[in-house]
Amino acid sequence: MILALFVVLANSHVTVPAAHWKALEVSIPEPDTTLQCSFDVQTKSTKVQAILIKRSQLGRFERGRHVDALYATGFETSARFRYRIDETGEYILLLDNRLQSRWPAEVSLRVELTSARSTIVREVPPERRRAIVAVSVLFFGAVVVFSARQFLKHAE
Repeated sequence: MILALFVVLANSHVTVPAAHWKALEVSIPEPDTTLQCSFDVQTKSTKVQAILIKRSQLGRFERGRHVDALYATGFETSARFRYRIDETGEYILLLDNRLQSRWPAEVSLRVELTSARSTIVREVPPERRRAIVAVSVLFFGAVVVFSARQFLKHAE
């Protein structure tokens, strides 16, 4: 049985103003957490960029300075990415609409977190494995017999 910490942070429509950006705060409670993000721009002829940065870099971004992005997509109408975050802490996911800044961008956004540390893997006991294999072989045999009968019936 596999159990994992799976959290959906956002699954909504976001409006990114023209010539501006929108920030989503992401709190990472455990190390080795995977952030999965997908977005689709609903506004025609508008593209946005998703940028993942540490919270400490937000001030630099606001002042127009260079930031050390952990991950950045290109300016796209839709994109998906997965990024493994090693350290706990506060992060920011930015949706940037400054390239094509004539119109606000309506963005369908989904952000998920999955923690690898909370994953528990257990093995199926040997007697249950045998039962699973036996049932599978019996089912396969039944399918083969049924198929052979149907084939022979239609071959005549």
